[in-house]
Amino acid sequence: KYPRNKYMGSYGVDINRNWGYDGLTWGSAENNPNYIDFQGPVGISEPESIALNEYAQSRDDINAFLDIHCCSADVRAPEHSTIPYDEETAERIAKLGKEMTKAISMRHGTKYVYKYRYVERDFTARGTSSGWAYTDMGWEKAYIVELAAGFVTRASW
Repeated sequence: KYPRNKYMGSYGVDINRNWGYDGLTWGSAENNPNYIDFQGPVGISEPESIALNEYAQSRDDINAFLDIHCCSADVRAPEHSTIPYDEETAERIAKLGKEMTKAISMRHGTKYVYKYRYVERDFTARGTSSGWAYTDMGWEKAYIVELAAGFVTRASW
């Protein structure tokens, strides 16, 4: 992904939106290569997403997935565009998400928020890695952690 417009109006593929398969977790985000959030010609089309997908497909011992971002101080439940959570699953996902939020907040003294539904989010986006992990790979523990601004400079471990 180019941080700036580099070539004939193109930013390249936003790897944060290049996950999943058409009709499942991919396919409704931006499809114009001139936009900064262009998700690519098809899901899992970029070397990074291909490599991680192939690695994950070759393993049977992975059961959790974290995608770390910056900078809104929240923990986000996995996307669930085609496999809605039943009540029991939603409770398990929310419980762990809230525990993560509390632990990160206590450790760093910054208030983090747990976000579950699309309406609680800043935007709606498909093609995210948490959607791929939850829907395509079947990993219930698949979260996006948005670190607080300045986290990297404050990290102490």
